[in-house]
This record gives sequence, C-alpha cells and structure tokens, in this order.
Amino acid sequence: SILSMDITFLLDWGNRNLEPLRDVSNKKTFISNELSRIDAIGWLTLSKEASCKKPSFFDRFNAKSPDYYEVMLVKARSELLSLVDTLNKMKNEFFREIRDLYLDAVSLRVCIDELPDDQKLIADNRVRTLMASHQTAAMLQQTIELSLKQAADSIQQIDSFLSVTMPQWKMVNNI
Repeated sequence: SILSMDITFLLDWGNRNLEPLRDVSNKKTFISNELSRIDAIGWLTLSKEASCKKPSFFDRFNAKSPDYYEVMLVKARSELLSLVDTLNKMKNEFFREIRDLYLDAVSLRVCIDELPDDQKLIADNRVRTLMASHQTAAMLQQTIELSLKQAADSIQQIDSFLSVTMPQWKMVNNI
C-alpha cells in the first residue's frame, strides 16, 4: 500500500468540523428555548383579542391598557430581532462547516482503497460517522432556517399590529 496513516489520525479525521456541529446544536437548542420564552405569537394573540373587545365600564379599572400590550410587543420584537441576528450568523458560518464536513468524508472515502487492510475498516467506520454527522448537520441547518423564518414572520406581524392596530385601538380608548 502506498498510503499508510496512523490509526489515531484516522480516528480523528474530520473532528475539526464535528465539534462546531455540537456547539451549533447546543446554541440552536438555547435559541429554541428563547423563542418559546418570548412567545411573540402568544402576545400577538392576546393583544388582538384585547383590541377587539368592546370596553366595558369595569374594564377602565381592571383591564390592561393598550400601552401594556405595546410595551410587551416592543420587548418581544427587540428580543426576536436579536435572535434573528444570531440565527443569521449561525446559518452563514455553519454552511461552511457542513460543506467541510462533507469534504472530510469524501476525501477519506477516496483514500480507503489505498490504505492497508488493518486500517480500511477503521477508515470506513469513520466515513460512516462523518456522513451521518453531515446528514445531522444538514437537518440542523434546516431547523436554523425555519427558526429564522418564524422569527422574521413574528417581527413582521408585530410591526403590522404596532403600526396599524395599536394606533386605532388607542384612539378608540381615548374617545
């Protein structure tokens, strides 16, 4: 065999791209939890319901004012905007890592036939691990893009409510 590699080298092949995969996975979990905590759609729903409700005499004393909902929506929008920025950076950086992970797997696959017999099985198993990791990374990339779209859609809905419905609601309450 022309090509001979240290077994440790084979076992570590592509590892430089596996660690970022774990990091991005952990960050994505954190962001998913943050999206749930912010609950922009929940705040929008509550705001829309409150804005459509005809105020009664007792609502003047007990109901939350439009200003309350406005503050909560502005806060949710600000938090979502920060998450959009984070998700967008993750998406752009992670794309390179996914590509590199695939290239690591393909380059090792090309080398397998040239390896000594005792290293072929190790290399083949490593290729399988890298390819499975690449598939996981591609799915993670899709979830990042989906979360990015959901956050952007929520921001747009909040903007629409704050610029159209909220001013009308405030005018009605001041009559």
